[in-house]
Amino acid sequence: MVVALQDDKDRIKLLVEVGFTETQAKLYLTLINMGKTDAKNLSRQANVPRQATYRALGELQEKG
Repeated sequence: MVVALQDDKDRIKLLVEVGFTETQAKLYLTLINMGKTDAKNLSRQANVPRQATYRALGELQEKG
């Protein structure tokens, strides 16, 4: 079943429902849109504090 998502809030909500934290979801979606980048730019673009970005990236890496 394909679900049409209205905006990033819907995408974040869906990712949280499957086990992501809100921060992880924001970073994941931002990475998808940006492609390869560094943590500083990712943090700025996702509007997530840099320390939280590093922590969440480690958690996402563990999730695979």
